[in-house]
Amino acid sequence: MSISDNVAQLRAAADVTMPMAAAEQVKNEIFELTRQTAMILGDHPGQADIEGPAQQAQSQVDTLIAMLAALSGAVEGVADSISRGR
Repeated sequence: MSISDNVAQLRAAADVTMPMAAAEQVKNEIFELTRQTAMILGDHPGQADIEGPAQQAQSQVDTLIAMLAALSGAVEGVADSISRGR
């Protein structure tokens, strides 16, 4: 396998579009669940018990998205380095 083939494979592997879209979908699902429970519960104090974990889950998904972007950037950086002969 040639260096250019390896670089092309690395660049293809760096594409995190699908996992990022899936993570965004999870965030949307969490938001929708929280919205629905708020509509059902109204001013019930139990809503706060739901919102705390929902916010934590959304924050974790945001962290996942950032980590996917960092991973993609690292793989792209290695591909760039290889293509420059380093």
